[in-house]
Amino acid sequence: MGSSSNEDFSVVVLASDLGIDARPFLSNQDTEIEDQDNWHDCSQDFSDEDFSDLEFLQFVCLQGSDKSGNRILRIVGKYFPAPVVSGERLKRYIYHKICSELPEGPFCLVYMHSTVQKEDNSPGVTILRWIYEELPPEIKNRLQVIYFIHPGLRSRLVFATLGRFFLSGG
Repeated sequence: MGSSSNEDFSVVVLASDLGIDARPFLSNQDTEIEDQDNWHDCSQDFSDEDFSDLEFLQFVCLQGSDKSGNRILRIVGKYFPAPVVSGERLKRYIYHKICSELPEGPFCLVYMHSTVQKEDNSPGVTILRWIYEELPPEIKNRLQVIYFIHPGLRSRLVFATLGRFFLSGG
């Protein structure tokens, strides 16, 4: 596989034709983020950029914790306006969101692919892979698991055939 033995990372793909109970992904306790001044070294390039249009769409938001205590960063694909937002801006927004709302501690990513149409609201696997590769190593190390919920046929085929390439370190 070519990856180091100390990496612990997993991806869960759930078929869209199965009944999904979200309760196992959520913890029994709701953890509150302490209202403190958190000083972390996010890039200053993002402080002056206005992401209010993307915030309004709420396609990326922080929502609860999973059973392992990892904070959940939820992405709803059908709310993402792919033709309007460039891959570069999406990368900056996700980095900004992680740095501002998840400055420390482990987290997981839940991507909901229900009713996503390639031409309307799918950034594409290549752009998602590029965004992941561009994240700083300290953020990548904190990402514990990715849940890919309700993949379409195309997504299933891509992960079945090219998944190891896209999800490996190289």
